[in-house]
Amino acid sequence: MERPLAITPTTDPAGIRLRGTLGASTLPLLETSLERLLDQPGDVVLDLAGVTFVDSAGLRALVRTAASLEARSRRLLLENPRPQLFRLAEAVGYGIPAATMQSPGR
Repeated sequence: MERPLAITPTTDPAGIRLRGTLGASTLPLLETSLERLLDQPGDVVLDLAGVTFVDSAGLRALVRTAASLEARSRRLLLENPRPQLFRLAEAVGYGIPAATMQSPGR
């Protein structure tokens, strides 16, 4: 059973802190939160330190958000992503915009 997803807005930098799983059962909540970020100005930061699992549905949501932001000349920056996220992206062959897979501190 997937752990529920907790989402906390952040203001400095603008974005959200995620805790739990990014999967099929948490996708509606994740997508709603990500859509709200598209209306804010500037780059968007997702703090993934509390994310324990990501499946292909969660990864697709991140990729779509990154592409939407990139079309607006903005970036989706991932803080504290677990290595599993990179392995999954590579395994399923998603074209992830390069800026997405960078942490602001890198």
